[in-house]
Amino acid sequence: MRRFVIALLGATAMSGAALAADMPVKAPIIPPPPVLLYNWTGFYLGGNVGYGWGRNSDPDVSFVDGSSIGLAPYAAAGGNVIPNVQPKGVIGGGQIGYNWTLAPSVVVGLVADFQGSGMKSSETNSVTPSGFATSNQPMR
Repeated sequence: MRRFVIALLGATAMSGAALAADMPVKAPIIPPPPVLLYNWTGFYLGGNVGYGWGRNSDPDVSFVDGSSIGLAPYAAAGGNVIPNVQPKGVIGGGQIGYNWTLAPSVVVGLVADFQGSGMKSSETNSVTPSGFATSNQPMR
């Protein structure tokens, strides 16, 4: 019986050690990675190009209003009408600059910008002083 008790105590002692190995272990706390902010500092260069077109077919267009001051009666009688003008051409430009990021939400910079247009159209108006009659000849 004595051997039985010793064997039982030995088995109990070994089973306790086996249960201790299954205890949960706390994982080390790893800090999150730092948040990376976008940096706008630097040089830039850009350009743009396009095409533009338009149309004017309103016979009442004039450079002055409808009052009777100055050339208004002349314009109202048809002396300044420009019908059928259809401008068209290339438009474009470029930009160059440098920016500095002073804070996460503050950016300052210098920029040079040039824009131009090659849109063209022409029209010839003939006016007779006596009757203010007009004759329009498109030049294309």
